[in-house]
Amino acid sequence: PSVAEQNGAPVVSWTRFPQSTGDILAASWNGTSWNALGAQVNSGVSLRSRSRVSDAGQHYVVFDDDDRVRVRRYQAGWVDVGAPIGPLGTVEGHLAIDGAGRPTVGAVQRTDPGSPDIVTTYRFDGAAWQSLGIVDPDPARWTDNPQIHRAGTQTYLVVTETDDDVTFEPFYFRLNGNVWTPLPAAPFAAPGARWLWDSAGSADGSLHVLVSATGLRTASYNPVSNAWRVAERATVTEAFYWEPRLAIGADGKPVIAYAGSATTNEDGDGTLHVLRENSL
Repeated sequence: PSVAEQNGAPVVSWTRFPQSTGDILAASWNGTSWNALGAQVNSGVSLRSRSRVSDAGQHYVVFDDDDRVRVRRYQAGWVDVGAPIGPLGTVEGHLAIDGAGRPTVGAVQRTDPGSPDIVTTYRFDGAAWQSLGIVDPDPARWTDNPQIHRAGTQTYLVVTETDDDVTFEPFYFRLNGNVWTPLPAAPFAAPGARWLWDSAGSADGSLHVLVSATGLRTASYNPVSNAWRVAERATVTEAFYWEPRLAIGADGKPVIAYAGSATTNEDGDGTLHVLRENSL
């Protein structure tokens, strides 16, 4: 599932598998109950939906649809935002809506078998999707897991690269006009010492990231000082943890949720934990 929120009104989208195809469904909360947004978002073989809400309150969903990325907007029914994005093999779309209401997408573009995948980016100009270019810090490695966020007036892109599917190195970019500009060297840079779990933007323009680096750590990038700030290590008492996720509160402080366990059995004695940073 994916959830977005504006002015205290969340909207959620998720994938249902009734047979061999995936149905993308969406619903919004009106303060007392959940209300379906249309019958279903998609019409093909679909996966990996993500919800977003614009400043004007319009609901968007990005999803994989028949080996392409598609964006739809709710207007008393789901309508396409432009044509499907990219060539065949463009998947794992991630969506942000900027202050002007323009959708921006980062997605994985699969290349020839045996060649590393790359991340490609697009922005909708009101009539069609325009390319913002390929983001590929090291062409010799596989680029994966694009995450794109609006943060105040900023738009950020986070990608990870790997050459062994064991260690993943994150890279961070800020959109300046139509160009992705690399951010300064991020913390937790030792190869193999971290795993990027999640990222988020905050209203003050900062980018926040959550990584595994000898425990769970968060860091935030300040576009004014052009520097990173590392928070204190989150207290994790279990021997194992998985699926940590990051959110930013209205006060700008990071909130972490994760499942922890005393064993390696993720389906066994896991307990959900929620932590909030208080040192800002």
